[in-house]
Amino acid sequence: MTTRATRLLSPRTPVVGLVALASFAALAAGSAAAPARHAATHKVTIALSDAGIGNWSDISNTEKTSVAMKYDWKGSATFAVPATKTFSLKGTATLVGNWTGDYHGTRFEGQPYPGDFRCSYTGASVRVRVVTQLISTGGKTVDLVVNNDHGFFAVKGAGVKTDCTNAIGADGPPHFSPSWLFRDSFNDHNRLSSSTAFMTLPRSVLSGATATTRFPNEVGSSTVTLTAELKWHNVGRLTATPG
Repeated sequence: MTTRATRLLSPRTPVVGLVALASFAALAAGSAAAPARHAATHKVTIALSDAGIGNWSDISNTEKTSVAMKYDWKGSATFAVPATKTFSLKGTATLVGNWTGDYHGTRFEGQPYPGDFRCSYTGASVRVRVVTQLISTGGKTVDLVVNNDHGFFAVKGAGVKTDCTNAIGADGPPHFSPSWLFRDSFNDHNRLSSSTAFMTLPRSVLSGATATTRFPNEVGSSTVTLTAELKWHNVGRLTATPG
């Protein structure tokens, strides 16, 4: 019986050996292929800095007001960019912002808190953690997207000071708020959001080139007979450099 069992098992022995060799070869091939996958990407760090001044004026049958906001912020984001024309990459970054602002005017009789009012706003080295995304659709530009579902820079807390003569404006600037990343229009790339911002940059930034663009870029006016005359001008200079 022992001799027969040995004869029955012995033809299977080479098969087991081949399976083991095949498994080892597959592992070796996988180890060799791993560097190739990493070699297909290169690290790109984009350092951003933005500075601008926003102005807003409102003359209506209820009030006459104006807002002026001077701001700047900076941060950097790093991505492992593949050697493909299209991609969508995610990461994180910390933005640091500074600002000084003034909101003043006159509320006419019949409105809450009638009379003159004034607010001043300052922020110094205020930090916020954001989610970043680098998107390429294969064209000559890429989109760098920043997002924080709770808003960008806080208007209350460490590094922030608000001084108002009454309750008007005490919750923060009514226009170009730091929590909106100093924008006034939330319609960004056909998306209505104050907590997501798109920055379109030339694709050359992926190769280490420096680029400048306008962000935000909000200029306009609106006149409605007997109700309000609005004017706004908010242009920031955004610079992207190799990190």
